[in-house]
Amino acid sequence: MNFTPSFIDFSTEYHFLNLQNKFLSYDERNIGMVEEIQLSGGKGIYSEVKKEDFFIIYKTIDINNIDHYKDIYFYEDFITQNIKTLATFTINQITSIINKDFLHNEIERKSYITLTIQNLKHLDTQIFNATYLSKDIKILLSRQIELVLEFLYENNLFDNLFKFDEKIKLNMNKIDILAFFLLLRQKGIIRYPYNAELGKLIDNHFLYYDKTTDDYKEIQHSNKLLSEYGNGSKSISKSITRLKDFFTKDNFFHLK
Repeated sequence: MNFTPSFIDFSTEYHFLNLQNKFLSYDERNIGMVEEIQLSGGKGIYSEVKKEDFFIIYKTIDINNIDHYKDIYFYEDFITQNIKTLATFTINQITSIINKDFLHNEIERKSYITLTIQNLKHLDTQIFNATYLSKDIKILLSRQIELVLEFLYENNLFDNLFKFDEKIKLNMNKIDILAFFLLLRQKGIIRYPYNAELGKLIDNHFLYYDKTTDDYKEIQHSNKLLSEYGNGSKSISKSITRLKDFFTKDNFFHLK
């Protein structure tokens, strides 16, 4: 198949139905049928999104001009495989546009990146609220969007807002700081659903205290660490204990 779905194809029920019908147009049993239905004013073979899996018979021709036929399932094969490459596909598109149109215009480049981030977050909200998508598909799509956001924040597309001396010095180690922000987000005190966004904020605004060198240092790549601590691949249990002890001291809430 010579087409690749984009995030837009999952954003609304209308777009997702079009994606299903486009997939069906590659079925050897339906050659020309989808286009004919659409030309006559119909949506396609399907008039509403099909949530159960279905397959097409897809024909390929080898170098010896011999026909081969294969069953390809929409959800199990086509959707699952293509979602895995959505981030890479989108990042390549963004990079191409930046290099072509905004490489030497910093103001317009940042404006484009800001708009792209806003659009991605809006798409993520649409997908999260979609009733026509399964929970598993939503999780896969959200992770791909997160990867694109990480790229936009990580690859020097946004400069640090503050110099080293202007950042807030926290007398906490790096893991404790990240655990603190994870707790704030989990409890709904702050609203930064994306690790890329929250991580960039932490990197830009805070310094951690390194007791081995008795000095303050910059925090880097917070988004990746937030992901690792958030999904449990790295433990923050000791940090949670330290934070609990710190905030439950008798005199903590006493203002002088």
